[in-house]
Amino acid sequence: MLSLFSYNLNSNGFDSKRQDNAIIYYSLLDIKIFKDGNEISIIEPKNHTIPIQDEQNIELIKKFHKEKLEINKQYNDERISSDQAFEKIKFIHLKYWLNEDSYFFPVLSWPCNFDEKSILEWKEFKIDENRLFVMYTTDLGWTTESYAYEIDSDANGDKVIINEY
Repeated sequence: MLSLFSYNLNSNGFDSKRQDNAIIYYSLLDIKIFKDGNEISIIEPKNHTIPIQDEQNIELIKKFHKEKLEINKQYNDERISSDQAFEKIKFIHLKYWLNEDSYFFPVLSWPCNFDEKSILEWKEFKIDENRLFVMYTTDLGWTTESYAYEIDSDANGDKVIINEY
């Protein structure tokens, strides 16, 4: 709900913090940047992203998620061992990621945050002319979280992901 509320406010982001017995939710509207005590810039809501209507990269990420989900289901149903699952999920990961740093290799999880049934919304946007992102928000029942993949806008084929946030 906080994600949707912040989206409707056109906020730059949102978060929550616990304070004693209360949880405080907040949205970031104007973000003021200071240097040496002087305000040097203001980031107004939504002015730092360029929405994209093309769903090509969203469809690619959905395909990536579907393949990862299948491996997680096989492992969760005990149809494959953990060694087999990790080998398969690594193969799928490297099929889509340009950045082959093992730090980004996926883990096995259940329920999965990339199960299409748990995803509330998809967005594709740019930050300046060459930084392209696909973002999705999940609702697993006990938490709502947003994730984003950075896409290399110059890459061809399926191997386009360079980072995850």
